[in-house]
Amino acid sequence: MAGSDKNITTLLFVRWPEAGRVKTRLAGALGAESACEIYTMLATRAFAEAMKVAGSQVVVCGTGAMPDAFARWLPGAFAYWSQPEGGLGERLAELFTRAFQSGSDAVLAIGSDAPTLDAVAITHAAAALASHDVSILPAEDGGYVLIGLSRFPPRLFADMPWSTARLLEATRERCASEGLTLCIGPTFPDVDTEEDWQRFSELTEFAGIPRGEQQ
Repeated sequence: MAGSDKNITTLLFVRWPEAGRVKTRLAGALGAESACEIYTMLATRAFAEAMKVAGSQVVVCGTGAMPDAFARWLPGAFAYWSQPEGGLGERLAELFTRAFQSGSDAVLAIGSDAPTLDAVAITHAAAALASHDVSILPAEDGGYVLIGLSRFPPRLFADMPWSTARLLEATRERCASEGLTLCIGPTFPDVDTEEDWQRFSELTEFAGIPRGEQQ
């Protein structure tokens, strides 16, 4: 679908990078300032990769600051929306609904902490929506780094085990119970802990950020 005449929207979920309010688990090992710097680089990279996807319009869905602040930090997106109140499932449901009501034929949502998620993977996940209701790129921790929909089923995000290792399996079960066709792509890592960060801190784009104490 990417690059076709389909109207695709990519929702980037991002938090305003303020020390002490982002990557708090990582901050316990590296300090709040370093954790914030890591998060800023991860989110900036995620935005840049999303912007490379042909045929997709990027909507920055921010929390922690007003939309105009995100527009200055991550310029050039199609739109800047504030994340609504509520849990993650409620926020996803509201923003997917808004995107579809705005005329999108397919909608993707990505987070901002998957250091190897790139435009190629996002493009493939979008293309899967030509023949599936749901497209997912799993995360190593049992969740997912991307979820895409070709239509919005109201119950998909309701009462799910968010932030647990069961999220992917629970989503698979929900798709089956709701009669939704599902495509699951390759698995990607994300960065939540010092151990996660150690795996990617030597990549050129993340060079210069403290790696934490060596044991």
